[in-house]
Amino acid sequence: MNDPGKSELSTVGWLARLGLFSALLGVADLLMLNPYFGLLLPILPKSLWDAATHHAMIALACLMVLAILLGAIALLGRGGRKEVTAPAVVGIALGVMVGVPLSAGFVLSQRIAQAMAAEQANAVPPASPVPSASARPTPVASVLATPVTAAAAKAVGFYIPALDRVDMVHDARSNILYISAGDSVLRYKVDSKDFLPPLVLGGDLRGIDLSPDQTLLAVADGVGDNGRVCVHLVNLETGKDAPASFTAEMMESGTFSVAFGADSQLWISSSCKGSGWVPLRKYNPATHAVLMLSTICQDTMLTASADRQSIGFAESNMSPGAYGRILYRATQLPKAMSTDGFLFEIGISRDGKQLAVPAYRSLVLTGSAVRALDEKQIIGVTYHPQKDYLFLAQAGTSLLGVYDSSTMTRVKDLDFGDPFGWVGNHAFQSGRLRVSQDGKYLFCTVSGGVRGAETGL
Repeated sequence: MNDPGKSELSTVGWLARLGLFSALLGVADLLMLNPYFGLLLPILPKSLWDAATHHAMIALACLMVLAILLGAIALLGRGGRKEVTAPAVVGIALGVMVGVPLSAGFVLSQRIAQAMAAEQANAVPPASPVPSASARPTPVASVLATPVTAAAAKAVGFYIPALDRVDMVHDARSNILYISAGDSVLRYKVDSKDFLPPLVLGGDLRGIDLSPDQTLLAVADGVGDNGRVCVHLVNLETGKDAPASFTAEMMESGTFSVAFGADSQLWISSSCKGSGWVPLRKYNPATHAVLMLSTICQDTMLTASADRQSIGFAESNMSPGAYGRILYRATQLPKAMSTDGFLFEIGISRDGKQLAVPAYRSLVLTGSAVRALDEKQIIGVTYHPQKDYLFLAQAGTSLLGVYDSSTMTRVKDLDFGDPFGWVGNHAFQSGRLRVSQDGKYLFCTVSGGVRGAETGL
């Protein structure tokens, strides 16, 4: 006859082991398919990432709850035996320390996403589709053939057709607006309202910036081939491109945003294959020296203050969103501040003392007596380079609001034609704002191109 005690011990022992196995399976699920550094994501088609991570987080919650329940039952059944206690306790500990916070965060993020989607459906009218920054480059002839809509024809300023436009920067010396688009940089003469021949650099061009002396144009390239990533550095006096190439870190897939500091050194952020962390680089074009700072989240937006003494950064693809300010001579990344929700843009005042960060439900302010503006769905933000003004683009309206940045009172509106659509927490789409160095012109990405207007300030 079987010993009842041994039978009972065998049963609870298997329950303890099953709970531990469930917890370990949850940990493996987390490592393989979490939305930040999932090891299996790079080998999956991008179209499957959202579904894969969604189901992975649901599976994680179920596995960890099962681990806690089975471990608890085993301990209550016969928890004094080592073969029961050890696996049961480990399974419960993993379930509590790993499963509970991550599962709760996942559920919370899903609810926030649903609330955001509901608000967008109710508040934002349908917008014209905006070409993706990662779309295939189109010939220059077709880039310059975008028709002007009736709404845009009534808007302030002037329209610049550029189908694949991503980012832009104004050269005050020549009064030329440089626009990254596909594999080329378009050159638009603001005074004569026509184009010069484009700078064909190749790749998938993204963020763009000018050196303090306005002789060097830096352009991020989203293509990462053969274990290398690069930025293009165009000498505007000779027109020659001298790309700076770097060894790609694990899962790094190309550069994303660039910003020059006061010492003419270039800050560079990157993208990622999937979701994860990438290095923040500081590159010296004169000596070719590279400084690797602490890792940041993929697609971090970099923006220099007008005096170039500070670089504002907003880390994308993470909640709560992290942002902050780096002094141009820094050799390490400062401790970031955080706010609810995902970030994708940041504005920094001319002296670097004030930061403005769109966070969907409000505009978060740092260094201001006003801590936030109760304005939802801000998609574009920039500061006047010489005066205390803040420019904001808001989804659901065609108006660009101009605020006194010392009091945060709205002083005027500029109508840019077509209403902006919510960009879904992605930069370099509709509503991206840049101001000329003299503060005369404000430029904004709109459907099919860029619109420029005199600020009147």
